[in-house]
Parts: sequence; C-alpha cells; structure tokens
Amino acid sequence: MPIFNVIENYLAQQLAPATAAVLTGKQGCGKSQIAKYVAEGFEGHVLHVVVHYGQQLLVVNCAGSPCFDSGEQTAIPDFWAWFLAKTVSGNAPWLILIDNAHLLRCATTFVSTFYQLAEAGERSLSLLLVGQPFTAERKEMRRLCPVWVDVPAGVVPAGDEAQEVQLALRPVISRAVNPLRRLNVLRRTLNNIEESNDAVIGKALHRLAPSRGRFLLLGMGYAVLAGVLGWMMPSNLSAHLPMPWQEKKVEVVKAPQPKITDRPSGERSGMQGLISTWGYDVAPEMAWCDRIEAASLRCQSSTGTLSDLTRQALPWMASLQVDSRKMYAVVMRVGDNSLDLLVNQQLWVVNRKWFEHVWKGQYTLIVKTAPGGEQKITAKSTTEQVMWLDGSLSKVLNVPTIQATSWKPMLTEKVKLFQKQQNLPTDGIAGKATLIRLFQALGESPRLQVGEQPEGTTS
Repeated sequence: MPIFNVIENYLAQQLAPATAAVLTGKQGCGKSQIAKYVAEGFEGHVLHVVVHYGQQLLVVNCAGSPCFDSGEQTAIPDFWAWFLAKTVSGNAPWLILIDNAHLLRCATTFVSTFYQLAEAGERSLSLLLVGQPFTAERKEMRRLCPVWVDVPAGVVPAGDEAQEVQLALRPVISRAVNPLRRLNVLRRTLNNIEESNDAVIGKALHRLAPSRGRFLLLGMGYAVLAGVLGWMMPSNLSAHLPMPWQEKKVEVVKAPQPKITDRPSGERSGMQGLISTWGYDVAPEMAWCDRIEAASLRCQSSTGTLSDLTRQALPWMASLQVDSRKMYAVVMRVGDNSLDLLVNQQLWVVNRKWFEHVWKGQYTLIVKTAPGGEQKITAKSTTEQVMWLDGSLSKVLNVPTIQATSWKPMLTEKVKLFQKQQNLPTDGIAGKATLIRLFQALGESPRLQVGEQPEGTTS
C-alpha cells in the first residue's frame, strides 16, 4: 500500500471526537492532498479554513453544512466564539481542518480552547492542523496533539493546492468597490507574500492579479472615460430643475420658550432623576445613594471632563452653576452641539457651549456591580462570579456556556469577542468598562445616548 494511503487511513481512524491531530511536512510534500482525502472521507461536516497574513482565518469551503460561505474571514482569537455563533449544537460531527497551521500564533491556546469546547459536549468536534513543521511551541504542541504525522517529501503526486484557496480569495477581492484600488491592494499583497514562504496563497493571488499591461490599460481607460463624461454631462442636465433660491420662504414665529431655571432643582431632585434612569421611581426625600445598594447599585462622585464621561456611556448627574445659583441636572445625551438634560423630570435640549460654561466637572453616576459587589472579574474571582460572567456573556453572544468553575481560556475568548463588538480594547479582561457594557447588553443598565437629534427645546 502506498505510504500516503497508510497516512490517510491512520488519520481517518484516529480523528475521533475531541481529538486534535497534526499533519506536518515541508512545502510540496503532499500534506494538503492527504488532508483533502481525509476530509472527503469524513462522515460529518467539514470546515476547511486557511491561515493567512494578518492572523486571519479564511474559509476555503464547508462541506455538509450551509453555515459558512467560501471567502468568509475571522480573526484567529475570535474563531471559536465565531464558530459557536454560526453553528447549532447537535450530534452531527464536525472536522475543523486548519491549513497553514504553522502560522498560528499561540497555537497551544487555540488547541486548548478546542479541547475545552469539545469536552463541553455541545458539539462533536475533531481538529486537524496542517502545515509546515512547527518551530515555536513544538514541545507543548506534541503534548497536546498525540496524533502527529510528519510527512516525508514526495509521498503524494504534486497537486494544485492553490486552486481551492484561489476560489475562496476571489469573493474577498471582488468586494472592493473601486477596481483600481482593488488591483493596487492586490499587487501590494503579492509583493509582501513573495518575500515569505507562503507559496500556496501567493500562487492563488497571482492567478487573480492582472498583468502589469492590463493594469495600465485599465487605468488609461478610466482616465479617457472620465474625460468624455466630464465634457458630456453639462449638456445633458435638464434646464427645468427647480431652483432652491426661488422657493418662497415661510417665516415661522416660535412662541417664547420656558427657561431651564424657571423651577429650582436641588440635589435630591437631581438624584431622583438619576435613579429613575435605572427604572426605580423614588420620592426626592428617598433619593439617597445608600438606598439603592440593595439593588447592587453604587454611586460614584468625582470630577471629570465631558469626553471622559461620554466614554463611560452612563447617564450622570451634573452640578451646574447658573445665574449665581446651583442646580442639578441628569445628562441623558451628549452631541457635538447639544446635550439632553433631565431637570425636575422634564427633558431639555441645551447648547453644548452653554453647558461647558456652567458645568465645572463635578458629577455623580450610578454603576451596577457583579455578584459580590465587584466591578472587575479575574481568574482570582470566586466560582460564583466566574460562572455568572460566563453565563452572561453566553446569553449576549448566543453561544453555549463552558460549564467551568474557574477561569478558562475559552472565557477569555468570549470576553475579547464581546469587547470587539462593543468597540472596547480587546484585552480579555472583564474590568469596569466591560461590565458596564455587559449590563447594558443584558438590558440591566441605562445607556448614555451619543449624537445629535434633529429637533428639541433649547435653553
């Protein structure tokens, strides 16, 4: 029996659920062809992805399931959460085939997360990593992947490994709106890849790239077309279009607006408005910070800038000095030119410059705490806090829980995915800013509105 058939049969037998296997060899040894034969014989769904530069995973194809389209991409740290979000739990086995696996950074973390997900039992998973010999983390990878095959050179007839990758790259490149920009980016990508060892992706990109002559010809064609249309367009414009300056202006006389200072607004009234943003209706005389601690809410008072408080994304109570007297207002919205203020349970739209003039930076805001009164959850947190964080993230991301009683790498990946969705720094740390956004995503916290609105009452 040829040696490549022996390798193929061995891998097919060893790729049981919750098994990670490695198939390595030098460029051109035929490892990708062997992996292709193994995937074709796998009884279940097969997701074939390739690692390319920028630490992105590109879907080459997905057999047996419509969950993934050729050409889809995701960042490597987000892969498992992305996979869970796009698939459903069940008994159908999945084979995840990663080509160019030697380019994976933190490959051991990637494999460890796979084992945690496979052991959770939500899906039947097998993992096959295909690539050139690992240089970094080789010893640890050997320990994590007991099924390991080093393919000698020339065991499989040379095949066209770039064909499937070419088909996957085509829709990615075609999504560029400007063809000239698309070709320019493609050529820069080729120049970068030619300096690397990634011959498969480089070969696929070369097939998609036009020759230098066609590139110049297309540019000249654009220039000629722009010149012709530039001369022809003025003569095609209709002379009967309505002229805006000829429209009759209607003068609107507005009734005098009430002033924001017509009614006094003390600190208790301001706290009543701030607590009401959290859904609690209390009387002004009961609006004290110690009254809301039973609901896991905490007051924080300090001084800051408008930009800092806008980034915190929570409504806050501002102390204002207007016409030599102090008043309190709850900031509900911040725009470039205006703000929404809640004063005596009435909403006002004020000029931003006016607000910055009467506000000296003093504020009070309310935050919700995690179980145990914490505003940060780490690997040192209690089992209850870790399980709450995992369950809350799983609910928001629509992925299964990992059923872990301590911090696991998969939980870090969930935190990073959520932070990415919320445009937060993706450090994997569930700190104050991340927990604020998590409570907002769960519908348990108000959110400061940011941006302008077309109409309103100004002071």
